[in-house]
Amino acid sequence: MHQLKLILTSFSLITAMNLMGQTPVQGVATGKSNSKENAYNPPVLSAHAGYTYSLINNRYETRGVFKSGIGVGVLWRTAPWFGIEGSFGRQFRHQAFSLDDIQSWNAEVNGFFLMKLGETNLHFDLLFGGGYTDWKGYYIGPNLNDNYHYYIGKLLNDRFLTGNIGWGFSYGFMKQKLMAFGNFRLRFASDPKVVFGIIDAQYTFGIRYGLKAKNWDRSRKSDAKRKTNSGGRPRVYKWVKDRN
Repeated sequence: MHQLKLILTSFSLITAMNLMGQTPVQGVATGKSNSKENAYNPPVLSAHAGYTYSLINNRYETRGVFKSGIGVGVLWRTAPWFGIEGSFGRQFRHQAFSLDDIQSWNAEVNGFFLMKLGETNLHFDLLFGGGYTDWKGYYIGPNLNDNYHYYIGKLLNDRFLTGNIGWGFSYGFMKQKLMAFGNFRLRFASDPKVVFGIIDAQYTFGIRYGLKAKNWDRSRKSDAKRKTNSGGRPRVYKWVKDRN
């Protein structure tokens, strides 16, 4: 019975240490190599391409009807968990009740929080920033509730600055060099009838590929070394003796 208790206790201890990400053998014999294997080093520069599904413009188009498009962008990380992304999106030409040949594009600059969930390759992403949207379409009637203002063939052009907020998930492959992601964002803008409101909502699904690698752990150690001046002996200052 005593031996059985000892075996169960040992098994419980090993299981608990495995859940914490290390075993007794790995922690002692190969702890240094494990730190390198488990190091989180996402690329400092990456590019993405993806598919977008958005409302585009709530002012003129049918609300609640999403349209397809494509998007590309570049992400520059200032830390493993944060980066700044510039992106460009273009929606495919489409029609919406009183409008035809609708074309639109948008450009954005967003801050991205990419928070790794535990020891997995899954990330929770949070974004915020601003952008610019250019939208145009031709009136084919009827109607936009004002037949005196609109006429067949009239070009409607809408340009506005937006504030953006969004969230989503991403998953890393090939040591974070390749990431699949999906997110949802809201775009806010001022409106002649409403002071400030949601002008667009968009889903984005795509692939992000690392272009430039960086060893974040080595960079942190190098910064700490420079700050503490640990690379050399401390300087000693003395008064110069008066030779007179």
